[in-house]
Amino acid sequence: MAASSFINGGGVIISPEAGKVSLSRIFKWYQVDFGGRSGVIEFILQYLGEGPEEDFLLENMGKARIEYQEYDWSLNH
Repeated sequence: MAASSFINGGGVIISPEAGKVSLSRIFKWYQVDFGGRSGVIEFILQYLGEGPEEDFLLENMGKARIEYQEYDWSLNH
């Protein structure tokens, strides 16, 4: 439930019209733990709600431009 809430609550922003995916920087820091870029995408797909964002990610898994969001360190307080 936490992973779904994080991914669908702003930790992942998919912009099909721009051809990009904006991920929380956590996915960059721990990319190896997910099995690399493709592992991160597969993890996200497990928890992403159905719709155009999911369709875009499935169709453009290896082609989508990945960007990373600034991390809000105030969340750690």
